[in-house]
Amino acid sequence: MLGYRLREKQREIPSKQFRDETYKNLQYVRYADDFIISIIGSKKDAEALKADLAVFLKEKLNLTLSVEKTKITHATDRARFLGFDISISKSREVTKRQGRKVKGYSGAVKLYMPHEKWESKLLEYGAIRIKKDKVTHKEHWKAIHRPQLINRKDIEILSKYNSEIRGLYNYYSLACNVCAMSKFASLMHYSMLKTFANKYRTKTRKIKNSNFPHHLVC
Repeated sequence: MLGYRLREKQREIPSKQFRDETYKNLQYVRYADDFIISIIGSKKDAEALKADLAVFLKEKLNLTLSVEKTKITHATDRARFLGFDISISKSREVTKRQGRKVKGYSGAVKLYMPHEKWESKLLEYGAIRIKKDKVTHKEHWKAIHRPQLINRKDIEILSKYNSEIRGLYNYYSLACNVCAMSKFASLMHYSMLKTFANKYRTKTRKIKNSNFPHHLVC
């Protein structure tokens, strides 16, 4: 009983000291011409670093730092980098994982898949149509067929949808909210059913209820 209470107490104590105002740290990550810098410090430190960076780029590399695109973001907000939204978790919530209690990691980096990324993919593929209600301005998403695929072989149509779903999932598989891909996959699946129905000039319901090979792999 005493051991259980000690473990419960241990979960309430953070493993790191985050209130040391004298501690400073900086991390830099770059991919091609896109970069992100994380700072443990004050907003004044971040502003000074941004100014120094602008001077360095101008004097050493003859480049101009975009003031509009180079933003200073608080760690609890989300910063966009390489298609991910990045933030620092402040959660100390204890959750259950595989039957064991696991303490939330305060200060852990969290990756999120932005909603507009998979929405833009659906529009890019021509798999949905979005209409806005004139009164409520609420968006209504409707899966549609893709006429450019109709003349392809059945297996090619199936492979096309599968590769598009798998490609997006593989890229965002590290995201905490990757479960949002289920809606993306569902709309893609229905778009494929409509594409087959349009190809064979039949009802989508008949394609769905038949033994037609229309299974998608995520």
